[in-house]
Amino acid sequence: MPASSDSFPSQVLAALRAKRGPQGDFIEMLRTGRVLLVWTGLTREACSARRAATRLDWHFPAITPPPPAPLLPALQPLAAVFAPLPAKLAGIVLMLVFYVGWFFKGAAWAASAPPAAGRGRPGCAG
Repeated sequence: MPASSDSFPSQVLAALRAKRGPQGDFIEMLRTGRVLLVWTGLTREACSARRAATRLDWHFPAITPPPPAPLLPALQPLAAVFAPLPAKLAGIVLMLVFYVGWFFKGAAWAASAPPAAGRGRPGCAG
């Protein structure tokens, strides 16, 4: 089986493959947390096929490959700036102050503008 069909990096498996004694069986072992997984087969391909058939990524999500690289790596340092809780709270407070100020600016403008002639509410004098 080609290395691309592995659900985790082949360099991890390289240290975990072995050939057992006179029988010539192949063994693949993987330790994840408190679990030791062992696959055996008469050939290396059969052993890899058994390992691939167990769907390790479904049973053990920690074995899945790392996430892909970010689309804009130059902007990644900004994540460290906005990660702490005080920075998030300060951002929320600043946005709240901005929106409240914008509302009152609009309300003050609307109160200062005279109504157009003939555009008043029906039933109101003026």
